[in-house]
Amino acid sequence: QDCLIISLSLGAPRCFELKTMCEPAQMQRLVLHGGDLCTMEGMLQKHYLHRVPKEHSTSPRVNLTWRWVKCHERRCSHARNPGGPFESRHQPLHESGGRKRAASTS
Repeated sequence: QDCLIISLSLGAPRCFELKTMCEPAQMQRLVLHGGDLCTMEGMLQKHYLHRVPKEHSTSPRVNLTWRWVKCHERRCSHARNPGGPFESRHQPLHESGGRKRAASTS
């Protein structure tokens, strides 16, 4: 399944590596500078591994990432099921700002 990911680098430069999953593996290294916009489109994540290797830097940097998440059909094994692991375990807030409490049965 193709997926679009957009990444905006701000601050100090950083290295970004892509490696093919097929043999013989080939690696490409890019340097992303402050203000650079990197997109990973199509089937890139199916055919390449990507990473930001650890670096010792004294300059600050921030990365903002946008991902489009696919909504799966109910029959799909990845679909959210009520009460499943993706559902919130917290009670919703009431208009008054307090949490909804269960009625006492005593």
